[in-house]
Amino acid sequence: MASLPKPDSRRIGETGGLSGIRLAALDFDGTLVPKDVPNVDLNDQTATLLEQLRCRGLRLIVATGRHPSFIQKRIRKFQFDAVIGYSGNVSHGRQKEAAAFSLDMIQAVYVFAQNNPGLEMTLYSDHGIACGSSSESREALLKKWRRTDRICDLNGVADFLISDIRKATTMQISRICLHLDRWELYPGIKSEFQIHFPGYRLVKTGDKQAEVLAQGRSKASEILRLAHSLGISADQIACAGDDENDIEMLQLFDHSYYIGRNDDPLRSAAAYCAGHVDTVLEQLLIKGESHV
Repeated sequence: MASLPKPDSRRIGETGGLSGIRLAALDFDGTLVPKDVPNVDLNDQTATLLEQLRCRGLRLIVATGRHPSFIQKRIRKFQFDAVIGYSGNVSHGRQKEAAAFSLDMIQAVYVFAQNNPGLEMTLYSDHGIACGSSSESREALLKKWRRTDRICDLNGVADFLISDIRKATTMQISRICLHLDRWELYPGIKSEFQIHFPGYRLVKTGDKQAEVLAQGRSKASEILRLAHSLGISADQIACAGDDENDIEMLQLFDHSYYIGRNDDPLRSAAAYCAGHVDTVLEQLLIKGESHV
């Protein structure tokens, strides 16, 4: 996806008016809520600011690496207009869409993981099933689920091994993730993956975790698709994110905000940067007198 021309990264407070914004797309972990904190909801100030923006006419959506059901279960203090989740899973009112990986692709990635020591594959299906590629990773996932209830759980977590690949044939596998023993392995794994799967790419989505995405598919592409259905153009979209899977939307949209301080590629991709999402929401309120 081609990037639009962007100004140099700036701190918040150096921007012009934002009165043309009609939609704000916000990452979840590390943006709306602290990263890797289980069972957390929005803080009261964030919820209040979001409600004020809604009263100004903004559409407010979550753009996350998680399944939409996870966000809908976790967020009680504010009802977002839509959730764009992993691999193109979208929940917008009664409309629900999901991408799916072919069995051939699943098998090929499984072989790739088996051939790389320190690499595990996890699948997520339309039933919310998470499954590890070894008994050890399966048990680790189940323990994590029992402890924090963080694994996507539309209908619970199934206890089976992906090594029996036939069990995936009747499922709509919507997400493939690779987990690394050490994050130092990521650059080499990412390069090797690109060679083996030229139509796909790996994108960092968490601590020692990378997600498989089809080329051309990203949070940005799905935000644009949803915005088009609502009659909203790219220059009327603001976004905020903090990690590598946010980089396309930070590059694409003029009103983009990096939440953080330490990632130079993301700072360069975004038009503006801030230490907390509330600062972004406050700026949208201050700069946008009328969003409709």
